[in-house]
Amino acid sequence: MTEIVTIDKINEVWIKINCTDESVLIELYEHFTFEVPGYKFTPSYKTGAWDGKIHLYQLGTKRLYLGLLQKAIKFCHYRGYAVSLNNFPNQNKHVTLSQLKEFTDSLMLTSKGDPVEVRDYQENAIQQCINNNKALILSPTSSGKSLIIYCLVKWYQSILDDQKILIIVPTIGLIQQMYSDFVDYDSQYTTHIDTKMHKISSGAEKYNLEGIDIVISTYQSLTKESISWFSENYGCVIIDECHGAKSVSIKGIMEKTIHVPYKFGFTGTLDGCKTHHWVLEGLFGEVKRVISTSELIARNQISDLKIKALVLKYNEEDCKNNTKLTYQEEIEFIIQHPKRN
Repeated sequence: MTEIVTIDKINEVWIKINCTDESVLIELYEHFTFEVPGYKFTPSYKTGAWDGKIHLYQLGTKRLYLGLLQKAIKFCHYRGYAVSLNNFPNQNKHVTLSQLKEFTDSLMLTSKGDPVEVRDYQENAIQQCINNNKALILSPTSSGKSLIIYCLVKWYQSILDDQKILIIVPTIGLIQQMYSDFVDYDSQYTTHIDTKMHKISSGAEKYNLEGIDIVISTYQSLTKESISWFSENYGCVIIDECHGAKSVSIKGIMEKTIHVPYKFGFTGTLDGCKTHHWVLEGLFGEVKRVISTSELIARNQISDLKIKALVLKYNEEDCKNNTKLTYQEEIEFIIQHPKRN
């Protein structure tokens, strides 16, 4: 008899996966378990307090990140298990590229006062986000990531009634950069987006934001906010440079967005670690690669480049004399080495 795995949507962060056969759940637990790179060197592993692994599926609560739904279904089908989905309303949109172009044209985008046209790969990224409600956008340097985010913000600004859009960036400097980019893109005589934006950092107001549609904040300023603060105020969350989601703080924030239906993560790189990749997908949704750096070079949209690597090899005596140095002492030796300098 075929085992039936039931998957229930709990909220906008978690799904619950259950089965009458406990061994199926243990298989699932092992499938979503990964060793963390460098775990053997962490104090918690050395003291035996941690096994050095991340368990994305939790046997106790039977929960898994919503963004990993398709991976869970694929696992079940591969093992020959039937899947029963519950409480998954069809919320996906079907915005066509022609409809999207009509919308972006209506924004009258500018940069330094000159008209700007949204490029094809940027339109594809925006479409992916809108049609799926959640997405992890892989967008390399110079691909116009802030323009993609701006267009998304304008889209959700037009459809969200009482709720705001929250943009989270890693540093205070990036708050100002994002703010300035949005003002630059906004047509001078139309929406005056600067009157609808608010920046949160260094103790700025977080609660009395009447008349504000867009909030830009560092994640450090939001770590202590409650689930209700996110769900009562925000309908869309966008995280720039989301590869920082390896940090406990950003994961903690995203796990509080249980009632936020629209979530998008943007990054220029995924570090190749499967654990990191799956955590990001779990929090934001499936990966959409916008364009590669080599494609941007081929289109003459960014400068070509060559990389020359200099590899310095120290002599055997230097290596031998430094085997017992601390990390800091070794760094001091390297930066003061006359031949290297």
